[in-house]
Amino acid sequence: MSLDFALVKAKGVVNSIGELEQDSSFARANYKAYAEQLFPGLIWQADDTAIVGGAGMFIEVSLSDATLHLGLRGRGDILTAISKIAVEAAMAGIVVIDVQTSDILAVEALRSSDYLSWYRSIFGVN
Repeated sequence: MSLDFALVKAKGVVNSIGELEQDSSFARANYKAYAEQLFPGLIWQADDTAIVGGAGMFIEVSLSDATLHLGLRGRGDILTAISKIAVEAAMAGIVVIDVQTSDILAVEALRSSDYLSWYRSIFGVN
């Protein structure tokens, strides 16, 4: 299984892509520091990418000037992993965008068993 997510620092509360106003003061260095907070001990490559492994999956981490990209790969529980990341991100004012659906992962939706069941059935996530 392979799912991709973009993390973006927002201005204010965001419930949909249409409401997203990106905080342009949050730059590459901020995204890098946030990734290191999410994944302590992260070792960056020269091209600002890193890989984190464990629990039957690995996460490809990459930076741009405007986002932090996470590619979750493997047979582990990807949905639980991104759910935990989304909850932490929400507390920091960062939104998680599901690249597959172009939707924001709302923390409230992630707590809904109906949503989790739907997501697992559509994307085949464990």
